Amino acid sequence: MSVGVRLERVSAKYGGNFVLRDLSLAVEPGSLTALVGPSGCGKTTVLKVIAGLLAPAQGDVWFAEERMTPIAAEKRGIAMVFQKPLLFPHLSVADNVAFGLTMRGMPQAQRRAAAENALRMVQLDGFADRRTRELSGGQEQRVTLARALITQPRVLLLDEPLSALDESLRAEMRALVRQLQRQFAITTIFVTHDQREACEMGDQVAILVDGRVAQTGPPRVFYTDPASQAVARFFGWCVVEAPDSPGRDTVMGFHPSVARLCSDHPGSDAPGSFPVVVEHVADVGTELHLSIRFLSGSRLDLVHSMSALTTPVPAVGATARLIVPQSALKVFSAKSS
Repeated sequence: MSVGVRLERVSAKYGGNFVLRDLSLAVEPGSLTALVGPSGCGKTTVLKVIAGLLAPAQGDVWFAEERMTPIAAEKRGIAMVFQKPLLFPHLSVADNVAFGLTMRGMPQAQRRAAAENALRMVQLDGFADRRTRELSGGQEQRVTLARALITQPRVLLLDEPLSALDESLRAEMRALVRQLQRQFAITTIFVTHDQREACEMGDQVAILVDGRVAQTGPPRVFYTDPASQAVARFFGWCVVEAPDSPGRDTVMGFHPSVARLCSDHPGSDAPGSFPVVVEHVADVGTELHLSIRFLSGSRLDLVHSMSALTTPVPAVGATARLIVPQSALKVFSAKSS
């Protein structure tokens, strides 16, 4: 049975270096939380603490109302899937899938039936007697997922399980993971460094910055209301100095999707009007790809639909105005990250 997971003020370190600092996170029972953030921010460490593979220096892990911090990893009811499939080459696919049941002493006939059922769930009917060397990368990851599901875990932890696959396979596997997670209502934490993948997969997204949860919420909130400059930048926002007040202690941010480029004209100093220089233009048919530079020196790439373009295609080197609706602007402290 799935359970809610809570981390309360968890700090963790390797050697003398803290990787997690006073981190708190709540995951609802039966939901999928996508944990995202830049490399080295502590995503995998969070999974290790939840799984019991790393003891926190301080803080606690809870499954529902049960404090798990002192409980051994093998008694937590966790299944974990890693980026690289960890399969036994000397075992058949079925025996790889049923490995956890073998460790529990389940009779062979029952193990075989359970393994074949798990393989059907991940769309690998007829693969039970194959060897792992006969599998593609995507098939290996399906076998690993079947091995995790067969144990009926309370919590499923996925550590960048799709990052080694090409994009078409990743899309296919994302759909499969989401389908199975919803079907069995398994409490799941899915680690990725890909913002789009996090938002596509997660009921909730949590972003880690420097070992702390910087923001949690539904996927949409990261594109409409990021909590800090760091979160905004990670989700593709442009953060620039306010045009009318250089040297102030605030900056402005907006998502590029709300911006449009217009011909430059004097007197356009409203908060949502930014003078820019066009540095690159690429007409790719239905879209116009632009690179522009603000007066501060920062740069931004824009994609304009050709059908929505209301002015002539700008020339490289031309001055222009980037117009952003004031309702789409967000103010951040210039001193905060």
